[in-house]
Amino acid sequence: MTLPVWNSLQELESTMSPSEMDTPTMRDLATILTLDGDLTQDPPIEPAPAYTEHTFLTPITAVQNPRYDRNSVVHPEYMNIPKGLHSTVMLPEPLYLPEGWTMRSNPEGSSYYFNETLHIVTDTPMHKRDFCDKIAFCFEGMQALIRATGQVLPKNYEIYMRTDEGRDGCRYYMIDHDSQTQFWIQDIDSYELELPQVTSVGHLKFVLQEHYWTHVEYFPHRPIDKRSRDELVDVLRHARGDHMTSTNSTFPYGADQCAKFIEIIDIAGAENSTYMTCMIARLWTTVARYRFDNYHGEDYARLARDRRRRDAPVVKRSRGMKMCTSLLFGFPKAFKNDLEMLFVDNMAYAIHWRTFACTLTNNWRESSLLAGCLLIANASLLSGSKGVAAQCTGVASTILSLGGLSSSVALLHWYSGATELTAAYVANHMKRIEHENLGFEPIAAVYSLPKALIFWSMIFLATHIIAIVVNISGIVSQTTVMAIAVMVAAAFWQMEAILRNAYAGAADSTDAEEESVWFFSSAVAKLRKIGVVMRRYLPRGEL
Repeated sequence: MTLPVWNSLQELESTMSPSEMDTPTMRDLATILTLDGDLTQDPPIEPAPAYTEHTFLTPITAVQNPRYDRNSVVHPEYMNIPKGLHSTVMLPEPLYLPEGWTMRSNPEGSSYYFNETLHIVTDTPMHKRDFCDKIAFCFEGMQALIRATGQVLPKNYEIYMRTDEGRDGCRYYMIDHDSQTQFWIQDIDSYELELPQVTSVGHLKFVLQEHYWTHVEYFPHRPIDKRSRDELVDVLRHARGDHMTSTNSTFPYGADQCAKFIEIIDIAGAENSTYMTCMIARLWTTVARYRFDNYHGEDYARLARDRRRRDAPVVKRSRGMKMCTSLLFGFPKAFKNDLEMLFVDNMAYAIHWRTFACTLTNNWRESSLLAGCLLIANASLLSGSKGVAAQCTGVASTILSLGGLSSSVALLHWYSGATELTAAYVANHMKRIEHENLGFEPIAAVYSLPKALIFWSMIFLATHIIAIVVNISGIVSQTTVMAIAVMVAAAFWQMEAILRNAYAGAADSTDAEEESVWFFSSAVAKLRKIGVVMRRYLPRGEL
């Protein structure tokens, strides 16, 4: 069905009867047609309308679009299918839309409506009269407000409007396609729009640019120019090379991801596709956010992801946490440093978190396997143990290895999907596990628990073996076994000395490696002291 085009108030009145013109919708449309459609020229100053902008226009941002939060409920049913339906000989009658409006579907499936003449786009169902009346009323009020304030709009602008439930007004924002930004026709505080804090006007530009590309992604009826697409390809190529030549790149996508994105968008002849427009806009949204987070173009731009630009949180170490770290062989220090590196200035990178989570879960799996082996060894030795000391150390080693196995399995359960988390989910998770006063120390202690319990189990297992050796009758047997034990201890001691020299001067050695080297020294020292005490002060009959 072809609808008539009304380009002036005279044409509208000539096609409508007086009774039809007296409806609210036609009155609003007549008012709009009396306005000069070109608002990019200096308008004459007119008296402000009786209402203010706060009564019918509420500023919002593109990211506040509730498209992903709608909870509509449908009730499918069977229906009679007319013959030839949806074929070229029987197309269904389209929805009635006001003149000048066109309905499109986003590649994700949501429908929206736009009017090129009025520069309006909305996801409000314009085929419903009550919603159409609200949009017409708000647009008329916006036109009057713009003329009353003498404001000049950019030449290539677009207005987003949606009806505000529970009131007669609308929510809106405006887009400038030439400068790729979002703006409003009234002064507004960034706090009221829920925008992040900024350091300069130039810094704010990237937030508004992120919202611009979000708008283009949601409403991709306008093709993206070739210059923007080529620039995006250059950005991704540079980011790919940056990741391949550096471990501290600030770009959120890894080298492999950048290569795949380049392959997707660098296709000749696909510039005018709405699908390509949607994808390019989504990638530009991420790029704009990345530039904002790293102060792109500022004197204090972040060039490495481990560089802070905000005050570091104050962490107060308690005596309890210091004691806990010592009992866990200092292993929490390495995890704490890794977590702090992953969450610099409250920013999280999914690619680096996935690497960390993969290493973490692999360590827990290895700990669970080692704990199982220790349980088998303890069970075998306990069956032939005699004496209180041997039995006590054997039981202690068994309990510790069982604790290592249980904690490993529990952590693997809780972090079963950790390697698949998105950056937003990782950031939220990091905020939850960071203690207000102690920082990441408590969760680092939890991560270290399986490995530390297994190490303690190994120490008590060694003590258990020494107790069994001391209980062996015969000087020859005791001497032979003790000689072997001394040789093993000497080998550990020599290995510890070599590793300490190897990592003592390495500037880039990790805390995990240093803690592992330290463990050998402390474990050997503990075993030697326990053996000396048991040999000198415990009667053989009590062993």
